[in-house]
Amino acid sequence: MIITFNGEQFFKVQAGDTIIALNPITPEKGEKVTRFGADIAISTVNINRYNGFETVTYGDKEPLCIDGAGSYESDGLMIDGFNTTKPDEDGKINTVYSFDFDDMKIAFLGSVVGKDMLPPDALEEITDSDIVFVSITDSDAHSFAVSLAPKIIIPMGYTDIKDEALIEFLKDAGAEKTEIMEKLTIKRHDIETLTGQVFVLGV
Repeated sequence: MIITFNGEQFFKVQAGDTIIALNPITPEKGEKVTRFGADIAISTVNINRYNGFETVTYGDKEPLCIDGAGSYESDGLMIDGFNTTKPDEDGKINTVYSFDFDDMKIAFLGSVVGKDMLPPDALEEITDSDIVFVSITDSDAHSFAVSLAPKIIIPMGYTDIKDEALIEFLKDAGAEKTEIMEKLTIKRHDIETLTGQVFVLGV
């Protein structure tokens, strides 16, 4: 699996020829964003910024667009979405997603920053995931991520590696000297012994 970060909460996750876009960005006027063709595009919140499905419709790829709670299937890949029990700081209900990809279980949390935002079935599903994507917008973001017992934690919600929230997140994790990676390339056997390992991706 190869994971690349395109700023804010926008990721490209690829295994073989299959590409998943997470919270693809709708560009503002004059803004340049990374474009690519995805097989699946997932949005966690109903705002234009993270509903950039056209951004990841490219070439011969037109993605299955997922933007709410429910169970979805595409070429044998199952994706489960769960609505939050209360809105985020902007008053929006979010959806968290769980799916198995390249023999690893992934939890994509969008703007969810605490267990109190999650219904019991969602919390049960995302706990013990292999990889958790977590927003750094809350001061307790790292402790929240750790409480889910993942093998890997990937912070998101920044556009600059000098972002103060990211710096604080890494301090909380004791990972101030973590290498900033251009992309994360990882296989199942690489993660077996990891516990809450933080990987930071550059923009």
